[in-house]
Amino acid sequence: MRLRPVISLLPFHFARPDTSPLTFLGFQQIMTSHDKAAVRFEKANLKNEVLSQHTPQKYSRLLNLPAELRVAIYFWVLASTQITYGETSRTNQRIKPTVNKSHPQALALLRVCRLITQDIGVRWINWAVFIFESPEALLDILTTSPTTCVAELRHVQVSGKPVMLSLPHDDVYYRLPWTMKLLPHLKLDTLTVLGSHASNLAGGSAQVDYTTIDEMITYGTGWRVFRYITPDSSMLSFPKTERFGQTYLRKPQPGTWTSVLSQRDGLESGSWVKIRRSTANSQPLRFSHGEQDAFEQAVASQDLEDYALLEDSFLATSSERNKATIVVAKRGRNADIMKEIIHTPYDQDFDLRALSSNMSWSEVRENFTEGGADEE
Repeated sequence: MRLRPVISLLPFHFARPDTSPLTFLGFQQIMTSHDKAAVRFEKANLKNEVLSQHTPQKYSRLLNLPAELRVAIYFWVLASTQITYGETSRTNQRIKPTVNKSHPQALALLRVCRLITQDIGVRWINWAVFIFESPEALLDILTTSPTTCVAELRHVQVSGKPVMLSLPHDDVYYRLPWTMKLLPHLKLDTLTVLGSHASNLAGGSAQVDYTTIDEMITYGTGWRVFRYITPDSSMLSFPKTERFGQTYLRKPQPGTWTSVLSQRDGLESGSWVKIRRSTANSQPLRFSHGEQDAFEQAVASQDLEDYALLEDSFLATSSERNKATIVVAKRGRNADIMKEIIHTPYDQDFDLRALSSNMSWSEVRENFTEGGADEE
């Protein structure tokens, strides 16, 4: 986070602000260093109260600006802030950005003075990007946070790896669209998912990526824009696969997904799904359209019955296989992104709510995951 353009405008009267906006979403650990610094400075002020008298806030050029301009400045500072939770074993660095932990001073601006804290309020939760290295970390933090605070989140990034629970009858993998059902208060502007983390799971990484996208577009809630990123194009090329009683079969994309989303939101709602791929093999995917090619699978109606029975011959070539891919889905105008279309009774084989109806996520974690809640 770059504060340099703003620092010269900040007042030098450090007053410890009300910490109420920081007492949720697990930010106590992030703010520990700031708390210690604030305590040291507060003790110094007790010995020398003249400091604040010689540097009153009225001499701050920043605080003399109109409130709406100050808030605009705070937005540009905090919109680039990334708050990260959980641990990752990810070694694939082709998906950008990759963040392992939060910057120790990520929220330093909230500690400058009471007026700045008051100006910002809880807006910073709307502005910052919250990165969860696993769906378990997402649930660990957000299921134990006040729902009013969870509802303020606008930008979340999370791994697409399914949650594995060891139930009495078998190990069950819960994909992201269903684990997120435990967070019905989410109202995200953007949900970004990093895929291809499931190579050891039944069906293979490509099949899990494809099914996760398919279920998120068909049943997912809590987001306006959904982005799914993979380091290659295998989710668009795999052949028909049958594993453990489940059939994985692709359809022409993004046309099929666009049709599904239009049925949810209305034909005239403006909803859409687009696919873009990097322009070269093994090239990190960025969100600049100049470095991406639009992609669409066009199939004649008479060929639909046999579509995807075999691997896509074009995408399987050495020049195409390793092109990074991003699928972007946008909900329609006036779409109710919190409206649930799946109701009880929930299926225990794929919907995590079937377990959480009688116990909290913490209890599910403790009883059905290896290492329990201490795993993360």
